[in-house]
Amino acid sequence: MRLDAITIVDIVLFVGVAQGLLLCVPLLRYKNNRAPNRVLAAFIVLLDLDLVLAYLNNSSIVLTYPFLYDINASFAFLFTPIMYVYVSVLSGKITRFRSRYLAHLIPFFLHVIFMYFVFYRLSDSAKIEIISATQASGRIIDRRMFLLAPEGPFPFGGAFPCAVAIAYIVGTAKRIQEYRIELRNYYSDIRNKVFGVLIFCLVTMLSIWLLVTIFLVSGARNQIYPMLLYTVAIYIGLYKMVTIPEVFSGNRAMNAQLAAVEGDERPRQEIALEKFREYLQRSKAYLNPELTISDVGGKICVPVHQLSKALNLGLGKNFYQCVNELRVEEAKRMLTDERFSETSILAIGMDSGFNSKSTFNDVFKKIAGLTPSEFRKRVIVPRAVAEKA
Repeated sequence: MRLDAITIVDIVLFVGVAQGLLLCVPLLRYKNNRAPNRVLAAFIVLLDLDLVLAYLNNSSIVLTYPFLYDINASFAFLFTPIMYVYVSVLSGKITRFRSRYLAHLIPFFLHVIFMYFVFYRLSDSAKIEIISATQASGRIIDRRMFLLAPEGPFPFGGAFPCAVAIAYIVGTAKRIQEYRIELRNYYSDIRNKVFGVLIFCLVTMLSIWLLVTIFLVSGARNQIYPMLLYTVAIYIGLYKMVTIPEVFSGNRAMNAQLAAVEGDERPRQEIALEKFREYLQRSKAYLNPELTISDVGGKICVPVHQLSKALNLGLGKNFYQCVNELRVEEAKRMLTDERFSETSILAIGMDSGFNSKSTFNDVFKKIAGLTPSEFRKRVIVPRAVAEKA
């Protein structure tokens, strides 16, 4: 792939770079949720730069300017940390920049130093010899950039970038799980779009790790094609992300209202719980699938953080569990009522406050020990037998 012979692969890569730059425009211009949008824009720019440098690595330019070769070899130590920071900022775990966050760059700079001793301190002729051999083999980078130092095995070999990536993937998964718990404290239905974005970020990190591990570290040939497929998949996902309003606005209301839970004095739990129970029983607000703890707190004049803490400490449950228990009781009542004997399971689930059949089945079985269909059969069949007798 050289400048005097542009191929369809080159064109697709350049289109991918242009798409990335276009994606950054709304992210940087939108004023709300500015911090996570900037982090996401940084990730996209880094991906763009990686694609451009991957093109250069396989072109004749690096034979003329060998110091440009493999500048992106250390990027493997930036992708997963950036995704980790993005997930942390979007989920409200990081609210302001602190100097200690620069520690996330340590593996990157260590690998830059390693690259200097492995490649960049070599003479131009030695560099060109490595580049020529690598390009002739069909690979984008030479394996020694990850696996071997000139003298032999080195701790910055394949195990090191893999270990760093795995550490960040595990850390990101932990952040997402913590956010999922917070969602259950705030929403009555956790099919939250931001949560879906966080899951996508985790899958993205896994994809990057697999790409680096399988195609680069392993020394596989024709690496430009899997990188091309990876790039297309990533940009499709990024375009999908920017169509989700919460990517721009985030869940700042939820994060702010739940933030006061820690360090707060013990609330008047019994009063808050009494108001909570009385309001839901009287208004049947739990039939609203979009109900949040903020909605309930506003109606009963109890701060969100205080109500959340009362539910957690007084009942040992989160908002999601409390509301779904009431919805299941409502569904049971309808399933055992002869007036609804011809009503479908899905319709009963929707009328009980659930917004999907899968959620209804999962929650109902978890609380009642049976699926809605099994519950209806267990109640109706004995009743029919008794009536015949």
